[in-house]
Amino acid sequence: ILLYFYHHGMNNPQFYILPVVGSCLVLSQLFKDKLNHNQLTKIRLICSLIILGTSSFYNILEFQESIWFLVSATFIALLAIIVGISLRIRIYLYLGGGAFLLNLIGIIAQLIIQQPPEHIKLSIGILFLVTGLLFTASFLLFQMKRQEIIKQYHHLRSTVAEWE
Repeated sequence: ILLYFYHHGMNNPQFYILPVVGSCLVLSQLFKDKLNHNQLTKIRLICSLIILGTSSFYNILEFQESIWFLVSATFIALLAIIVGISLRIRIYLYLGGGAFLLNLIGIIAQLIIQQPPEHIKLSIGILFLVTGLLFTASFLLFQMKRQEIIKQYHHLRSTVAEWE
């Protein structure tokens, strides 16, 4: 795979790092009974940070070039969340969630920056308006269904605590 990418001019570091580190994650999952818990956790943490960090770091370097780098990094983070939930592994869920929010903020920032100068203030104002509406709506929902939400939160917290 790596030679295919090289010969077709694909120079993005993600093309080379993701297959190698992804293979390490798959192998660690296949041989998890031969590794102790501490080793498995370190392998998962380091590999996840490399995958998510590489995709996000390259977006910082090539911020003005294309929005698709940010979108691909967001999908990689979303994939980490899905894998974390399906395999019941907290570290994938937490790191994927953090990277997802970071990349989502990056997409919004890039969309605002690419606006014509006269529309930037309007875009920022709309962003704050939508954020304020979402914050107010979530606060009102929490106040109306406080006991039910707290009960669901404690149930979710106890479920996630049982994960690896």
